[in-house]
Amino acid sequence: MAAYPGRPDATPAPGPGRPGAAPARPAGRPGADSDSGMGGTLVIGREIEVKGEIGSCQTLVVEGRLEASVVVGSLQLAESGFVDGKAEVEDADIAGRFEGDLTVNGQLLLRPTARVNGSIRYGRIVIEAGGEISGEVSVLQKGGKG
Repeated sequence: MAAYPGRPDATPAPGPGRPGAAPARPAGRPGADSDSGMGGTLVIGREIEVKGEIGSCQTLVVEGRLEASVVVGSLQLAESGFVDGKAEVEDADIAGRFEGDLTVNGQLLLRPTARVNGSIRYGRIVIEAGGEISGEVSVLQKGGKG
């Protein structure tokens, strides 16, 4: 596998071939979105806990535990992942647990193992058989306001 520049020990983000991991990026989205001012991928690996704020990456992959306020392009929550906090994203692909405030301006995809609870707002939603969503759920009006 190719290493990241300057980090010969680092490996690329998890991809579709890895069980329980979300795809490396949602279909139809190129890598870094140059006009958004964000770029790159941040991976919070299994058995890793992070608290704070995240707002400067295009793709956030969570395999561990995250307690944070998040503003990113794409959120990918693996089956092993847990997020407790507030997230505003363009697209979300969730296979794990999310609790808190979630705003997805584009598509919210809930995998069969997804458990989402809180205040959820979305542009479009796809719930695969087995996925669960509860709390205050609403669709965003055109223009991103709920």
